[in-house]
Amino acid sequence: MPPVRLRRPDSQCEAQASEAVEGRPTHPLAVARAYTLDSICRREYSGHVVGIVVTDEFRAWYEGLEASDQDAVRRVVNLLEHRGVGLGEPYSSSIVGAKHALRELRIQSRGRPLRIFYAFDRRRQAVLLIAGNKAGDDRFYGVFVPKAERLWEEYRAETGQKWRGSS
Repeated sequence: MPPVRLRRPDSQCEAQASEAVEGRPTHPLAVARAYTLDSICRREYSGHVVGIVVTDEFRAWYEGLEASDQDAVRRVVNLLEHRGVGLGEPYSSSIVGAKHALRELRIQSRGRPLRIFYAFDRRRQAVLLIAGNKAGDDRFYGVFVPKAERLWEEYRAETGQKWRGSS
């Protein structure tokens, strides 16, 4: 089993972890679960960090954002990096009707809904394909999903990744 690495522990979590290791549990769950770090501060550590890969299209969009929007995007991408496939609602959801297993990151920045389309490759890397501002665009998914699917297919071809059902 790999060593447990704490990620950005707050002082309360850190104190609970050290007390549990010393055999003095302070958290009610620590008593019931034999003082494991899992039971004390499950949110605060991660054994898996996924790699993040970006397309040229995503990079161009990101670089064109204002600094506050870049900060909002960076926060949610960091969540994806640390939680990987376990990142769910409200930050991530699947794209219903896509021909590949595409997902979207959901970001609110200054009241605007920003969306990033992504997928996980065979190496369990999150590939950020394309993104945009969904506000007031009734055709957003109709336009962006086909672009994301095309970029995903190009990425797979460029990296030589074979998938079930592909030749």
